[in-house]
Amino acid sequence: MYISDEYFKELVQIINDFSQGNFNFDEEKLKTLYIENNELTNALIMFKKNQTEHINDAITILNSFINGDYSSIPIIHDNDYSAIYKKYNQLSEQLDLISKNINDIQKFIIKNGIIKSSLNTSELTGKWLYNANNLNTILNYCATIFNQIIRVLHNVEHGNLNTKINEKNLSGDFLYLAQTINKMTKKLKEIDMENNLQKERLEMLSHTDALTGIYNRGYFNKIVPNILNTAKRNDAMISFAIIDIDLFKNINDTYGHLAGDKVLKNIASIIKRHITRKNDYYFRIGGEEFAIIFSANDKKKAFDFMNIIREDVSKIVTVTDDGEIIDHITISIGLTSKRAKEIQSLSSLFSETDHLLYKAKETGRNKIVQN
Repeated sequence: MYISDEYFKELVQIINDFSQGNFNFDEEKLKTLYIENNELTNALIMFKKNQTEHINDAITILNSFINGDYSSIPIIHDNDYSAIYKKYNQLSEQLDLISKNINDIQKFIIKNGIIKSSLNTSELTGKWLYNANNLNTILNYCATIFNQIIRVLHNVEHGNLNTKINEKNLSGDFLYLAQTINKMTKKLKEIDMENNLQKERLEMLSHTDALTGIYNRGYFNKIVPNILNTAKRNDAMISFAIIDIDLFKNINDTYGHLAGDKVLKNIASIIKRHITRKNDYYFRIGGEEFAIIFSANDKKKAFDFMNIIREDVSKIVTVTDDGEIIDHITISIGLTSKRAKEIQSLSSLFSETDHLLYKAKETGRNKIVQN
């Protein structure tokens, strides 16, 4: 069988192209170069047709795979088909891009402890893009929930118990987690409120005289300086009275200490009944001593007010547990009335008023001595 040089050269070129995955030779040209026997030419044409079909099938499958369609199984050939490798490289690039995105997100979440990142979809196509967008939706959903959880827990850590996780549109474990944290926050808030009430009760107890239920000496020392400072800023008139029960020791000695306690309670009740303005205060500052700090426009009004209390106390009738009657109880009062700016300190005010009380005692008791 004779083969022309031209046919041989064309045959070598075709075989070389085959090795490179190129099967697009000119069939008609090959036929004209070797007319005597077309068997070899026909075999080459049939080979070309079969391989082209395989390549097209493989490219179709890879195209589907690149777009995220896994319904077809790729056909693997040993041939070095450039078109197939090109599609395969595109597929590898898509997978590498997704893998890198996922690794970056994983590192970010592990490092920072919070979901804030998302897949980069700028170079994705087809179902890869669709699936990546779905994953980003999930990440954003999780981020929203976890951000709410972190915000609530952060607020709880700093004592703010008025925030909660929005349970709307949640389900499954996310809903259970949100409900659990909200219940915990609600319970902590209830405990906090109860603790505040207990604190207020304890504070009130620490400021209250156990026997009479009115403010004690400790609260007197705490609140009166503030009252004086406020009055000084307002250039107000202030009145301060110290009350002492006359011959109280005789009551205790004659009727007993329980009877003396009843007398103290009765006097405290009278004082309480007369002191009704929120900025006026009254205290038990010692055994049988009381103090009142109040506002009055002038000294006479302050005197008249305290005189009403003195007269009401003299009308008290106390019945002991044994049925004995204690009456004719009297009190002596030292009263200081002046502009607040004239008062140097609580100590000076107390000393001045206590001196006036001493004068009331020394000059017959059951009276008011005013500055």
